[in-house]
Amino acid sequence: MTHTRVVCLPGFTATVKDELEALVKVAGEKVLDLITFKEDPISKRIVSSWPSAFDNAYALSLGFSVDEGGMEPIVRQFQKNVAEGIA
Repeated sequence: MTHTRVVCLPGFTATVKDELEALVKVAGEKVLDLITFKEDPISKRIVSSWPSAFDNAYALSLGFSVDEGGMEPIVRQFQKNVAEGIA
């Protein structure tokens, strides 16, 4: 019997580079001046524990769909939410 208590929702993998490129597309090159990279052992330990791949076949069989377009639509939605005062 298949274990169905956990559903790995469909998603996509994005690197920090992907996120920064989406940010530049939405907000322009100058936005990169606002970003500072700093080593954080606690965050690194948490993020390193996340799987780089997962099986979402069960979620797809239930009718869920994979987000399309990568990080750019997510950044655009966040920008909209900020403008509306809800983020």
